[in-house]
Amino acid sequence: MPDTETPAGVRVTNLTRRYGSNTVLHGISFDIPQGGVCTLLGASGSGKTTTLRLLAGLDRPDGGEVWIAGRQVAGDGLLIPAEKREVGLLFQSYALWPHMTVFDQISYPLKLRRMGKAEIAKAVQGAADMVGLGHLLDRYPAQLSGGQQQRVGLARALVFGPGLLLLDEPLSGLDAALRRQTRLELEQLQQRVKVTTVYVTHDQEEAMSVSDIVVVMSEGAIVSIAPPREIYDRPNSVYVASFVGASNLLDGQVIDRSGDQVVVRLADGATVRGYTAAALTVGDAAVVAIKPMDVLVRGEGETGENLCDAAVTSATYLGPQVELMLDLAGSEFRVPVQRWSLLEPGNPVRVQLPAERVTVLPPDGTPSAKLTKPIEKD
Repeated sequence: MPDTETPAGVRVTNLTRRYGSNTVLHGISFDIPQGGVCTLLGASGSGKTTTLRLLAGLDRPDGGEVWIAGRQVAGDGLLIPAEKREVGLLFQSYALWPHMTVFDQISYPLKLRRMGKAEIAKAVQGAADMVGLGHLLDRYPAQLSGGQQQRVGLARALVFGPGLLLLDEPLSGLDAALRRQTRLELEQLQQRVKVTTVYVTHDQEEAMSVSDIVVVMSEGAIVSIAPPREIYDRPNSVYVASFVGASNLLDGQVIDRSGDQVVVRLADGATVRGYTAAALTVGDAAVVAIKPMDVLVRGEGETGENLCDAAVTSATYLGPQVELMLDLAGSEFRVPVQRWSLLEPGNPVRVQLPAERVTVLPPDGTPSAKLTKPIEKD
């Protein structure tokens, strides 16, 4: 039986999966509250799809437990098969049958449950209306756009009222404009349906926009679990800082500390103050992390805190902005500037790193504790 703190959504405890001598999941654990949306975010090979398959019952864990909607479905010698888990699954390919109409596609899970015709018709119409396809029930997949096919798959996954919805890279097959539109539709749908959802993606923008909780994975382990804003603004390790939002990273040494504020001296002698949750002390090596869009370009004569001199190594016009690559204290440093910027390679430039937007991290990959100092709004 679950303990009194087991959520009605999902609980994963010490989940392990091995293929021969290769361990692809190293005892991961996380909770999702009822109705919450959790994104498994990571590069290829990080273990996120393996985790999703274990939640779905498509694979057998080598250790650990899985609970869905208050019921244990895996662990301690127990393995509930996929068809008895009441889990809706939307694959990257949507898995639509070309010879079946939209109605037949959506009704398939209900027919497997031997529901009556009238009940099936009502449920299918409701699910189709929910995703905006109520008028297309007689169409075949070849007569639908990519976005419409994706919504058919989603309606089929939701029509039987699952306790858990699993989405495996659901937008990767769509073009950029349709991806943004469909992502917004998914957000709005989740707000209406409130089904507990696990969303697998390598797309950081998707993870930030659809999630209540983001689980960042690397090489079969969880390296960070937090709400999207915290993952992005206050990363807990150098890996998370570089992977989520592509932070600029500068090596240095701690020369002063007061509470959660530290001062770091960079290789060129410049000093930068920022915030840390790590157990860094004076003399320790440290990494200064800041998002490129948080960096300010200043004039030659300006003074202030956290000012650094750099040189432009490249300037790339991207339409809405110009992306500068700088040499700052011997490190590559990226800064977006307004599109009418005239800075060119070889130009000197002075940049400011606002202290409240700087996170200081240990360089060895050890995750820091949670940093309570939020990013301040402009």
